[in-house]
Amino acid sequence: MSISKKRKEYLLEKFKYAAKEFGKSGAKSNHLAVPKEQQLSIDLGNRKVFGIINKILYWIENNFTYFFPRYNLFPEVGVEGRKIPGANTRVKYFNSDEQFDQRKFIGEQDGELKLYNLEGKLYDTTDKISKGKKGCVAYVITLDGKLVTHEHINVNKSEWAYRHSTLAGGKPILCSGLMKVVNGKITYIDNNSGHYKPESANLYNAVKKLEGLFSKDAKVACLPYWISLKKQIPLIRKISLAKREPVEKFLERMEKKGKDGLTQYERHFHRIKEFNEKYSEKLESQSVYAKVAAHNYKSVPISDCSNPKIIKMAIEHSIRRIIGANYGHKPKLDIKYDKEEAVGVNVIFHYKDDRSRFVEILDLHKCSYLSRIQENKYIITMSIEQADEFIKDALQIKIDSVEQLGTRLVMG
Repeated sequence: MSISKKRKEYLLEKFKYAAKEFGKSGAKSNHLAVPKEQQLSIDLGNRKVFGIINKILYWIENNFTYFFPRYNLFPEVGVEGRKIPGANTRVKYFNSDEQFDQRKFIGEQDGELKLYNLEGKLYDTTDKISKGKKGCVAYVITLDGKLVTHEHINVNKSEWAYRHSTLAGGKPILCSGLMKVVNGKITYIDNNSGHYKPESANLYNAVKKLEGLFSKDAKVACLPYWISLKKQIPLIRKISLAKREPVEKFLERMEKKGKDGLTQYERHFHRIKEFNEKYSEKLESQSVYAKVAAHNYKSVPISDCSNPKIIKMAIEHSIRRIIGANYGHKPKLDIKYDKEEAVGVNVIFHYKDDRSRFVEILDLHKCSYLSRIQENKYIITMSIEQADEFIKDALQIKIDSVEQLGTRLVMG
């Protein structure tokens, strides 16, 4: 069955729109006061997970999404008000006015800080219920420090579902979860949020932001990832296994320095920052490679890229392409050094057939080289001059110098 040109254009526009909306939902804000590693966006399966147990649980969640009906985030990407599959419910997103109406404000009474609603009355959640927890409401803390709360309304409970993403309007936040407030004082707070998946470090930011508003006997419950995952499974999600601890004890535990000189929350955000930087490099490398591929591997000036690793990756992918190998067969390019002088280039393959096809191309272009096998690696070595000539003539990629691209390896 052929598809008409008009239909193709419609589908292409629809795909572009979906990609744009997914990008907005998954991207972090350029908010200057909050570092990106401390921001939480709706999790679309692109969240970095630390630890082998968490990795396994994350894999289960992503590969068996039908076991987690409340994790259906697709209706929230794109046009607001789209129905959730298999339900007559739509997801509500607060606009700025609606968000303002649900904000809670800090005031002082008898020398104590307390929370007030928009009408100026002491805030109290005793008659509320969220996620099956009596006396609880869902909360988010926005990047500019605003506290927004509302009861969590699930699918098929009403025309509109109210989720943590509702309160934030789908935007990045500092933290989200459930809280209890009695007579203006917070008596309980946690990080129970399947959309944003805050971790202990994010909850720490929330507790610090709300410091002075907790009752003397207030408790903090930090849900590990596996408990957060369990809570999405219908048959067992009401079983509570989260450990509650006093606010002071939670802060003390999070602020205790380890052997590396970092506190628990500092360590977490440091690792997130490292991941973000690597991910940014990956995106840039994809952009450079796309530039090369778009020109059908003709002469492309990529030396204006600021990162030598990314230029090297584009060259590695170009070699993979000309030998007809798939993505898993990308070779590795290394510069060989004798003391301070670059003397050669290694092109390292993991498969014998890839090496053989590359040799055929070198022979076709009359390139000189040496070939050897070392620890199940198939290595082609060329001089700096020969490699430079091959990249510019055979791959037709313009670079300043091959010597800029490699990792220093001292010759043995």
